[in-house]
Amino acid sequence: MDYGGHDSRFLRNLVVTLPYDGQNCVNIGDFAAGHGDVIANNSCVVMPAGGDKGRVVAHLTQCDARFVTLAGNRYYTQGGNATFECGGRTLPLSDLPEGLESGSSVQSIPPAGTILA
Repeated sequence: MDYGGHDSRFLRNLVVTLPYDGQNCVNIGDFAAGHGDVIANNSCVVMPAGGDKGRVVAHLTQCDARFVTLAGNRYYTQGGNATFECGGRTLPLSDLPEGLESGSSVQSIPPAGTILA
């Protein structure tokens, strides 16, 4: 999701993406503190791909909760691993700075009915 601008809200959506450039579920540029987007309670399925492309779920220019709110998102990848290109670093969900992606999870791609339930 990247609509440009600031103060956007992207809530309760299902995103299914074919990985090709590392901007699979979320792609967010620079924001002034207090004017970042809110990306929350979404499900994102990254379809299988070779190399790291199938594991990268987001590109965040600023790896800091003051500039973006991510919460309660569910990421599904072929191997159940999700990495974030975050402030110039590549980090797994579990290593993101505290408060950046709260209450979110990653798991392997389940049957379609499970995601839609």
